[in-house]
Amino acid sequence: MLLVDSGLYIGTAADLNDSRALRSAAVTHVLSVDSEDPAAKLLPADGDLRQKWINVLDEATSDLLSHLDDCFLFIREAVEGGSAALVHCQAGRSRSATVVTAYLMKTHKLGFTEAYQRLRDLKADVQVNSGFEEQLRLYESLQCGVDTSSPLYKQYRLQKLAEKYPGGTCSVTPVSSATRWEEELQPSLTRSPATSVETCGAPPTSSSRCSGWRRLCWESWMDSSCVPSVALSWARSTGAVISVHAAAG
Repeated sequence: MLLVDSGLYIGTAADLNDSRALRSAAVTHVLSVDSEDPAAKLLPADGDLRQKWINVLDEATSDLLSHLDDCFLFIREAVEGGSAALVHCQAGRSRSATVVTAYLMKTHKLGFTEAYQRLRDLKADVQVNSGFEEQLRLYESLQCGVDTSSPLYKQYRLQKLAEKYPGGTCSVTPVSSATRWEEELQPSLTRSPATSVETCGAPPTSSSRCSGWRRLCWESWMDSSCVPSVALSWARSTGAVISVHAAAG
């Protein structure tokens, strides 16, 4: 367990076994960024610790960006209360380092490169995976705030939707820059009813009416905060082509 900033520690899952160290560091908040909830096995049973669990794998396709603001608020609650927060994953190298880097960026108004280097100067074995690095750079572009109405965020969610369904394909014609997304998508940001999702890009063939396609349409609406309908509005206004296909079955 290593002190990174005032009231903020980074560590590993094993640090949860050291109750004495946690008390000595005045840790009252434990933020677990892991695929397993440590509450039942590792957290002390005295009930004095507040816990937040972000269920995420250390994989480039995992979504941590969507949780960064909530993590920041949880850490800040401990710091402003005069105590400390411990952010941990299994090894303290990638997932927890991503959250801590985002906290440094937001708290000290740093860019990704400077915040990440500050953490690595303190903990040399830190190495966030490539997907998390991209998300931190996007967090910087979003001015360290997850705005779900932002075209940049919607583009990111559409990308994650494609990664979530590897059995099919989801493609968006490339745009020249984030600025072009802002300029061309913003005028058409209208929220469509859920029933309109069934028009998300496939021709009315038997394969597009299969159960896999219907599931993809419905889950894309529920999981992507209107990304498909917004993307279609943008496509209609610009002449771009967006296609979403699910495997038949």
